[in-house]
Amino acid sequence: MLWSVSIKAASLLGDHSEQGKIMGWMEGLRGVGVMSLAVFTMWGLFSLCTG
Repeated sequence: MLWSVSIKAASLLGDHSEQGKIMGWMEGLRGVGVMSLAVFTMWGLFSLCTG
């Protein structure tokens, strides 16, 4: 997601005191999503190679 879109989403989801926490959750969930995508991609590639 683009950085400006993330900031806009955080500002729409919470007030000024909650925006840091919201950004942290958004970045954390993005990291988990990227990690799971990488795991499933590698799993698919290795399963094709091994048979």
